[in-house]
Amino acid sequence: DNALSSNSGVFGEDEEVTTILSVAPYKDGLTFSGTVTGAIMVWQGNNLERTVEAHTAGIISMYLGPDGLATASRDGTLRLWDTDLNVITDIRELRDGKEYGKEDMGLRSVCWQGKNVLAGSQDNQVFEFRVDGSTVTSTEALMRGDR
Repeated sequence: DNALSSNSGVFGEDEEVTTILSVAPYKDGLTFSGTVTGAIMVWQGNNLERTVEAHTAGIISMYLGPDGLATASRDGTLRLWDTDLNVITDIRELRDGKEYGKEDMGLRSVCWQGKNVLAGSQDNQVFEFRVDGSTVTSTEALMRGDR
């Protein structure tokens, strides 16, 4: 049966209910969600297991692949995580005089495979990054759109 069903999340006594902006299912009933406050919530079924402070603004996009979890935030940062939520790389590159990490360069999407990371921004650009350990190299915008 492919029907969707609704369940309420169990946040526990210490957590406040918050808006979830993005979701990435993992395995064995484990799910990651990105919140409007910039936290990553780790769920087992519908029970909140833990919360990790990840960004200073909402996590608008998450991508979970074989290499780990990638998050893109409204704060303009990209972060690559292992599946235990340890930061592998924090990407804040210069692009056209704008620095990732500032409100005016908010990211909207992310994809990560191997050493390649793609990111889409709110100002209609797609960037490519090559990540090798803590070394990040970037290319010019792959695409630019008009508003």
